[in-house]
Amino acid sequence: MPSVSSITLDLSRYTHVRIGGVSHVAVLHTLCEQNYQLLGHGYNLLVSPEARNLAILGDTFATLAMLPNGLLRVGAALPAYKLYTYAKHNDLWGFEFLAHLPGSIGGLVKMNAGMSLATNGAIARYEICDVLAGIATAKHDFIDASTLGLGYRTSNISETIYAAFFHARRGFRHALLAEFAKLRRKQPKGASFGSAFKNPPGDFAGRLIESVGLKGVRFGNVCFSEKHANFLINTGDASFDEAKALLDEAKRRVFDTYGITLQEEVVILT
Repeated sequence: MPSVSSITLDLSRYTHVRIGGVSHVAVLHTLCEQNYQLLGHGYNLLVSPEARNLAILGDTFATLAMLPNGLLRVGAALPAYKLYTYAKHNDLWGFEFLAHLPGSIGGLVKMNAGMSLATNGAIARYEICDVLAGIATAKHDFIDASTLGLGYRTSNISETIYAAFFHARRGFRHALLAEFAKLRRKQPKGASFGSAFKNPPGDFAGRLIESVGLKGVRFGNVCFSEKHANFLINTGDASFDEAKALLDEAKRRVFDTYGITLQEEVVILT
């Protein structure tokens, strides 16, 4: 098998928001030091028609193995639900929120994905950084998680992630599953990125977007959902420009009204 092959992807079918055209995409089968724009499994992505150098990881990077040192090594292309299932069956702590997060492990690690629960007026966060020990890239067999700048839906990871290493601690928290399921039921259906923006400190992006009059308002073939204003919904044959224009309008209105700069949670590839 060659180290890199090529396929043609219709991004309007591949991405979860169902926006994009037909693109030639590299498939990486072995470690590669060339920098690509990784598509992962197409979640949380808005891809420009001008985007180039796109790639996905092949099945060689969809593995999972317990190492002798007690760490769990997970290929970056492995779907999140497979890691969740493994953790649940093996009583591993910290992976419970993956039951309701789609996507590939590499993408979830890069954005330090997670879910938040409000309990007694406080916000409890459950994130990848709680269990991440490190990552592997083409240049480094192991980069310690403490050096990755993992914060709220962010990291300083610039290299392609080929594998992630997780702490394998016992104690899967079954009681959390109902809470995460309840939270997921409140989220809108339809073609979307999930959350379009990160919540700013002490506030909620959805509340801010609703307060500036954009909840349910349609821009061409996109709108912010009537159910949750932080979810941008593709209502039909939406274009990159329509989605980007609505995101920019939300940022402009919120900044003009509150002086708050919303930061995209959606990853925009240009």
